[in-house]
This record gives sequence, structure tokens and C-alpha cells, in this order.
Amino acid sequence: MEEKEQLLKDYFEATRAAIESIELDQIDQLLDIIEIREDLIEQIKALDEDNGSTIKSPQIIELINYIRPLDQHLISKMNEKKDEIQSKMSSIQVGKQLRGQYNQHYENADGIFYDKRQ
Repeated sequence: MEEKEQLLKDYFEATRAAIESIELDQIDQLLDIIEIREDLIEQIKALDEDNGSTIKSPQIIELINYIRPLDQHLISKMNEKKDEIQSKMSSIQVGKQLRGQYNQHYENADGIFYDKRQ
């Protein structure tokens, strides 16, 4: 039971670190933290499976109640960051299209109006 409590505390800290890395635009660090969180989740699941049922105690329930809103906050921050990145990518794509149309317009001006007869 103490092992699960420690894993949940580590998960809580990893979640806080993930939120902080999003706020500081440290995406590479965020990816590492997400991997750590996934490993912690797998360890918790394995611990519960080895026990034969979900390990619950008042301390574990309290930790889960602290983690849940923090996890929801992380999800909303990640969605905001995703929307921001999608918006930037969309504006880059529009810029490329406009540049391509502008350049294409002047590429077709080959000397088609020259009359070589005299």
C-alpha cells in the first residue's frame, strides 16, 4: 500500500512538472514527463493486478482526489497548446499558398507577346 502511495505522489509531482513545462513552452521536457507519467500508471496498474484488486485506503483516495483536478488542468493546458500550434501551422500554410500564387503569377510571363516579324 505504501508503494502505491509513493507512486501516486510521484505521479502528482510529474503532473505538476508537466503543467509547468507547458506554461514555460518546454515541449521536449513535456514529452519526457509524459513518458514518466505513463510508466507510473503502468506500475500502479501492475501493482493492483498483483494484489488481485485495486488497492484503496483513505490516503490513496485523498491522493487521487488531489490528482484528478490537476490532471484535468493539465489536459486543458495541453488542449490550449495544441490549438495554439494548429493556429500557427494554419497561418504558415496560408502564407505558403499566397507566396506560391504570387510567384506562379509571374513565372508564366515568358515572352509570349514578342512579335519577331518585321
